[in-house]
Amino acid sequence: MKASKKNNQSTEVQNIQVEQPQTERQSLRQLCKQLRAKFGTDERINILLCTYYKQLHNLPILKTREQWENEGYKVFDTSLNRFPAWGKPVSRKNKETGETYTFFPVTHFYVPQAVCQAQ
Repeated sequence: MKASKKNNQSTEVQNIQVEQPQTERQSLRQLCKQLRAKFGTDERINILLCTYYKQLHNLPILKTREQWENEGYKVFDTSLNRFPAWGKPVSRKNKETGETYTFFPVTHFYVPQAVCQAQ
């Protein structure tokens, strides 16, 4: 019987950085860059986004939650019936430094199938 030799050499493990899935904010930022490159900066970005989503998914109407609610509808928030957009700017104060900063939160456009008449 032959004795088998074990390979005592240490195996080098490569730290392959697994690409993290993009957040909704990162994806939206990339899409906006592409739309700006294609259509320029004359049009407001949410109008470009709305037009893009309508054409891409053959949708007749897209409105924000605020727009639907102003018309008397209630919005059912499901990921299948919404498309990301930029919200109104929000100002916050950093607790550590005391500096005030402003950012645009992510909001959504909703399709008519995501709303019903409010009671």
